[in-house]
Amino acid sequence: MSEVLFPLDQNELSFTASGGSSIRRTILPSGVRVLTESMPGAQSVSVSFSVAVGSRDETDGHHGSTHFLEHLLFKGTKKRTALDIAVAFDSVGGSSNASTGKENTNYYARVQDSALPVAVDVIADMLTSSLIDPTEFENERTVILEELAMNDDDPQDVAHEAFSAAVLGDHPLGRPIGGTNETINAVTREAVWSHYQQNYRPQDLVVVAAGGVNHANLIDLVEQGLVSAGWDLNKVAHPVQRRVAGQVPVTRGSALNVINRPTQQANILVGMQGLIADDQRRYAMGILNTVLGGGMSSRMFQEIRESLHDFGVDFDVYFHENSLYESKAVDRAIARLRELGHIFEEDGAVWLRSTTFGDDRDRVIIKSDGEAAYIAGDLAYYLDKRSRGFDRCIYMLGADHHGYVPRMMALCAAYGDEPGVNLEIMIGQLVYLVRNGEPVRMSKRAGTVVTMEDLVSAVGVDAARYALARSPINSNLDIDLEQLAKKTNDNPVFYVQYAHARTKQVAVNAASLGVDNSEFKPELLSHPSESELLAKLIELPRVMASAAELKEPHRVARYLEEVAGAYHRWYDNCRVTPISGGEVESVHRTRLWLNEAAGVVLRNGLYLLGVSAPERM
Repeated sequence: MSEVLFPLDQNELSFTASGGSSIRRTILPSGVRVLTESMPGAQSVSVSFSVAVGSRDETDGHHGSTHFLEHLLFKGTKKRTALDIAVAFDSVGGSSNASTGKENTNYYARVQDSALPVAVDVIADMLTSSLIDPTEFENERTVILEELAMNDDDPQDVAHEAFSAAVLGDHPLGRPIGGTNETINAVTREAVWSHYQQNYRPQDLVVVAAGGVNHANLIDLVEQGLVSAGWDLNKVAHPVQRRVAGQVPVTRGSALNVINRPTQQANILVGMQGLIADDQRRYAMGILNTVLGGGMSSRMFQEIRESLHDFGVDFDVYFHENSLYESKAVDRAIARLRELGHIFEEDGAVWLRSTTFGDDRDRVIIKSDGEAAYIAGDLAYYLDKRSRGFDRCIYMLGADHHGYVPRMMALCAAYGDEPGVNLEIMIGQLVYLVRNGEPVRMSKRAGTVVTMEDLVSAVGVDAARYALARSPINSNLDIDLEQLAKKTNDNPVFYVQYAHARTKQVAVNAASLGVDNSEFKPELLSHPSESELLAKLIELPRVMASAAELKEPHRVARYLEEVAGAYHRWYDNCRVTPISGGEVESVHRTRLWLNEAAGVVLRNGLYLLGVSAPERM
């Protein structure tokens, strides 16, 4: 695999790509570059106007200007209001957006091929003739500050920004793309206008279109749009040179940066010096990334699946979040909501009108920089479940995710489903490992993180599963490792398993002494412990039904402990076998029935919890 590098000293270049696509590049005398990929059979077009300026190009006093411009160019030109711009795309069934990067800014749209003239004309007008209205400028300052606050609420965004600062230090590439509260509050309208005039020029512009597009026609549309908007394309200019390839000289920031947040989950980023953009080894690096952790076939994902399997947990369908984007499931989810009238675009971002369905605020799906918000994957995942025929989706969320419940229920309602019926959300609490009353940090491989493998290696699969199953999910759980390692009645899983093993041993002893189950006379079961055990055993159907209905497996575990207790007390008081030398009587045969019934109940209950029922202990 190798890249095709189009030299800037050749005005016309073309080649045929896979699938019969025709790729052409033309450099206009003004320096504008027009690049197309004409795809046979396509009836839609994606078009992008990319300007070679990003956050790294900002100078003192202009920090935040690039992000400001991305917002402001949608707010009106000499001949179009902000409403006119929005209506222009809506009227042809198209969509538009923009994104700010560290090295470029993109304004793009997707329309039917017949509506390409509209898209080109509107974007060209925005790009060249924005008013940068002072009132709109101040309005957008508030919007951008709110956007930054929203990003600051996302621990993942915070971690990535901190990571860039740690790796790149004071280098311009280490600055946040969207600016900071300080830079956004400090930048003036005049500074943004100056940034606009200096960097939005023909030689800085690359126009790219892919789909049902004719190269020559696009050139005509671009020239007409730019000229009508006021640019002079007769002025000859050479396209701006590509950035010099090579390692960026940086002074690294802190090697370790820890940001404490009041959440019970952590985002951890570990990185090192990588490859520059034009390094041919990056293709091998991409493959290595997939192998190690970038997809469902990765070693990391495989290890997760194997760990779960060893723990007795298997899934019919595994999902890697990336697959929702790679398969265009997110795009389909947004399109479906757009059809239902619940999507709107504002401030360069795509929003879900979730307040219609009880959420406290509308949610951003695609941010103004083109990156998907966290909820985008949720939208696609839920729709995928429903499309596979499941009419009830049960989500298990972590302890710090209570705030996600309203937005998830709004998501469900937006699709036309019934919250609480088609979607049910359960919140799990944290699990703490303790020994002698003190928290345990026992993982050498994972630092201070205790993995599931650590727990299993310490107490075994049965004890680990049982310990996790015997407490309600809505309560914090302290797992006493010392207790679970004991072979005593203080260990709840040992207590239950020992009761089952005892039923088996009693049956073996009974058979050796000629006791069989050839008769059953319940009237002979007169001891109080027998009545207690019988009463517990007949509760099995009720307990199982309530545990299933309420989704509370701990009811089964607690019930088994009660059965085990009743059985042990019965065992201490009633003999299944006659005293040495005695005759086998009807009561012995009847008690053997009771013994076997207790064994069946204990065995089935343990099976439902995924815990073994040993015959010997």
